[in-house]
Order: sequence, then C-alpha cells, then structure tokens
Amino acid sequence: MEGKIIKFHTVFQAELLELKEAIIKASQGNEITKIWTGSLSSVMAMLDPHTLHKLFRDIHSLLTQNRNILVRWIQAHVGYRDNEEADNLAKKAITEGVVVKALKPPCELKQHLQELFFF
Repeated sequence: MEGKIIKFHTVFQAELLELKEAIIKASQGNEITKIWTGSLSSVMAMLDPHTLHKLFRDIHSLLTQNRNILVRWIQAHVGYRDNEEADNLAKKAITEGVVVKALKPPCELKQHLQELFFF
C-alpha cells in the first residue's frame, strides 16, 4: 500500500485500501495475478456481492473488470518469507506513506454525532 492511514481509520479499512491498491497495480498487467492477503475478514466479506461498503463495491468492480486477478487468503505471522516482507513494507508505509482518506464507517459516524449532540 502506498498510502498512510489517518488515525480514525479502522484496521479493516486499511486492509481494504491495501487490497484495492494491490488490485489496481495488478490490473496494469495482462498476466494472471494472485494477491495474497492476511485479512481473512476482507476475503470473507468479498464473498457477499450485496455489500454496501464503498470500498467493497470498488474492489468488486475492479475484480469484475480484471478476471485475471485472484485474491487469496494466507495465514499471517507464521513465517512465510514474502508475507513477512509485506508486513515490513506495510509498517514502512504507515510511517512514510502519503495520507489516504477513506470514509468513516457508519458506526463511527453515529458515535461522533452522539458525542456532538449529547455531550
């Protein structure tokens, strides 16, 4: 991921942004590409074609347009060399990347509104 998340983003949002960026990069080529993610929740949520979350809709659209890109799950933090390198790059992106803005999930917006109006 080339971006740096803002403090109010959830880990789930960061994983989705990372996945979307990987799909965009992979779509620039014509070869079959497998994208491995340690985010089982992202992979499971992608199985629901009726998801309303904008990032999921974006990812679905990208994958529909690029049938040669496959997203797969890999168990994180179990010693796979390439997975460990990806973790190191993700940590670097957190501190050095360009800020990427994502919409707050509805639950956070509701909480923020309650704080504003109900002290």
